[in-house]
Amino acid sequence: MRFGVAIPSYGAQASGPGIRELLMATEELGYASAWFPDHIAVPRAAAGPGLSPPFFEPLTSCAFGLAITQRIVLGTDILVGPYRHRLLVAAMAATMGHLAGNRLVLGVGIGYLRSEFAVLDAGPYEERASRTEDLLRGLRATPDTTIVLTAPAPVP
Repeated sequence: MRFGVAIPSYGAQASGPGIRELLMATEELGYASAWFPDHIAVPRAAAGPGLSPPFFEPLTSCAFGLAITQRIVLGTDILVGPYRHRLLVAAMAATMGHLAGNRLVLGVGIGYLRSEFAVLDAGPYEERASRTEDLLRGLRATPDTTIVLTAPAPVP
C-alpha cells in the first residue's frame, strides 16, 4: 500500500514557502505522492472558509513540485477537463514527463461547480462531459502521462 498527501493549495494555508516545505517533508517522510486540487476562480457565493483564495493552479504546482523533489509522484486531484485546452494540457504534461521522468499523474474529471464554469466562461455546463472526453483524447497521444478517470461528482 502507498500513501499520498493532499496539498493545501488554496485558502489561508496556500503559500509558496509552505507548499515547498510540505512537499519536501512528504518526500523525506517516505510518502509516495502529493496531490493538488483544481479551483481557479470560485465565486464568493460558492466559497467559504474551506474554499477561498488564493487558488494555486494545479499543473503549475505539479511542475514546481517535480522540480524540487526527486522521487515522489505529483498529481492533480482532480483537473477539471473543460477548464483547459487539450493541446495545452498535453504539451504541459509531456514537458513535465520529459523533464522530471514519469512522475506526473493527471486525475481528470468533468467538474461540479456550476458557478465556477460561468465565471471562467468554460462553455455550457451541460457539455462538460463531452469537453472532458475531448481533453482525454488529446492526452491519450501523450506517452509520458498517466490518466486517472473519476466518476462524476453530484451537481450542486
